[in-house]
Amino acid sequence: MNQNEYEQFCGEDRRANPPLVTAEDVGGDNRTLAYGYDVDRNTFHVYVHEGSLYVLTYSSRGEIISNNSGPELQAQLLRPNKRVYPQYTDGRFARIMRDLDFPLPFTTWSEPQREGPYYGHTHLKDLDMLQG
Repeated sequence: MNQNEYEQFCGEDRRANPPLVTAEDVGGDNRTLAYGYDVDRNTFHVYVHEGSLYVLTYSSRGEIISNNSGPELQAQLLRPNKRVYPQYTDGRFARIMRDLDFPLPFTTWSEPQREGPYYGHTHLKDLDMLQG
């Protein structure tokens, strides 16, 4: 690239129009889309339920770190800053994220140890059980 192209490239702010993922994009049944952890070893759970996307991050003691939901969410909110387990990730969702240039950071594959459709806690009701 030339200097003009370089300056234009550096001036582009991808955050100005972050890509969105909608519940309609992922389609299908209520289920986990991605399940993993962040750099602080908190659980990171992305799932679709009744036409909304949910991103729930919680500690091993059930303390909610963050909770986002809506019919559409920014792609950057839908992946942790560490890893997701490929065996607990929805293939369609993984492709959507990759195609938006937000590929999921997978850890190594291992056989699933539990059955879905959800692999982590959902909504606050489930988290109440952890705290008790």
